[in-house]
Amino acid sequence: ARRIFAFYATLQFSEGALKQRGAGQMILQEGKAPQGLYLLLTGGVTLNATFGRLFEDYAPPEVVRQYKAFDVTHGKELRELRDLALKNSGAAASEAQVKRWLEINRVLTGVLTGLTSSAADLISAEAESMLSAAWRTMLLYLGVTIVTMALIFAITLMVLRTVRGLLIGLSHTM
Repeated sequence: ARRIFAFYATLQFSEGALKQRGAGQMILQEGKAPQGLYLLLTGGVTLNATFGRLFEDYAPPEVVRQYKAFDVTHGKELRELRDLALKNSGAAASEAQVKRWLEINRVLTGVLTGLTSSAADLISAEAESMLSAAWRTMLLYLGVTIVTMALIFAITLMVLRTVRGLLIGLSHTM
């Protein structure tokens, strides 16, 4: 359940980043955004904030490291550009800023695709491992049950032979 939750958090975290990509680009280019577009950007930021922490806490460590490598190189600049878009000041960003926003988000999209794929692969491998362990345990219990039943059957036969012998002896004595 923990890994499934981690995968869900990874997907929501990725969705938040992807929502920000297009909305942020439009707002940076135009300087002022319609309410719906601005809400899309803030919704993506909220998803990132909410699920970012859960992603870091529950996702497989290898996946979190992949994202942190991106964040170290591009995170500060991405946050600054996002803050510029969130200001919604009415002044368009420079062409260089819009271009940089797109470049960083292109890299981020690749990273998020890799994160999702890695998380799915790790969770799938863990599920396969759990399934094979369950099969081994089930076979072990089946083996123990069969051996126990065979012992009970053998003891029952021995008790029946003994009781039959005693009854035969008692009938001869009578």
